[in-house]
Amino acid sequence: MRLLQDLIAYVRLSAQRRKLIEQENRLNTELEHLEDTDPRRILVIQERELVQQKLNTIFEESDRHLDQAERDMAEIEEDKSWRDQHPDLYRRPLSFMNKRLGPIPQNAVKLRPTKEQMRDVETHSALIVCMCITSYLALHGLPVISPWLAGGLNALWNSEIRIPDYTQFGLVHVISAICILMIFAFSGLVDRLFYGMAADREQRFTMGSENWTWPERAYSYFASVVPWVMWLLFFPSLFIAWVCLPVPILSKLYLDTFKRTEDYEYATLTTTKLYGQFMKYFLLTTSVFTLLPWIMTLVF
Repeated sequence: MRLLQDLIAYVRLSAQRRKLIEQENRLNTELEHLEDTDPRRILVIQERELVQQKLNTIFEESDRHLDQAERDMAEIEEDKSWRDQHPDLYRRPLSFMNKRLGPIPQNAVKLRPTKEQMRDVETHSALIVCMCITSYLALHGLPVISPWLAGGLNALWNSEIRIPDYTQFGLVHVISAICILMIFAFSGLVDRLFYGMAADREQRFTMGSENWTWPERAYSYFASVVPWVMWLLFFPSLFIAWVCLPVPILSKLYLDTFKRTEDYEYATLTTTKLYGQFMKYFLLTTSVFTLLPWIMTLVF
């Protein structure tokens, strides 16, 4: 908050300084056109001196606010570095639920996965395929069971089960096409985005679970899905397919990998890679199968 106040003050003073400089330039131009004997020359000189005094004051205040903003930025960077070294003390986004999460390894540092790190981590292709198929079936199969699973609260007001007609071109097809283009055209950027999201989630709710009790693991599962609970109200099938189903698999993979390697960082990176690739390929397959019926109507 203090940083924002200093930056706002600096911008405001810069605007005032710019106006005073323009005024000083105007007075200097006016002095050049006045003769030495002109009585108005003294008044112009006095006004210019007053403007210069104001300018000096504004320069000092601007420098003070800028220095304070730089100190605030340094404190923020130092605090961020401290949080990275102590992720157990800085878990988001629901801080009131973080106190009951199980402890993480004592020497753990915040992981920021790179492409080189992910390349060295094993890939569970068969597991990714199974997760994508299961989630896709849940996304499109559950709405057939119940109208609430199809549209959440909106479906409770209208009890009819409405299965979308994907043969008719609409906004969902445009979004699907954009997702496919993004995945193929900016593959590196998409991977970095999904790996970052996955690493953040795994370090909050999975890393260190080898030392947790079963109630702590169950609570971690609950805490990890609570931030997405709004999806449960409006898109229940997507909430189940995207959020609920992958979590137990990730937990089991972490525990198996740690049992085999006894390296919590490598186990965390393994689940990070699995979750990141699952999000990418689930989005890709969902987009493709959304576009496919409409494409088939064009071809045939």
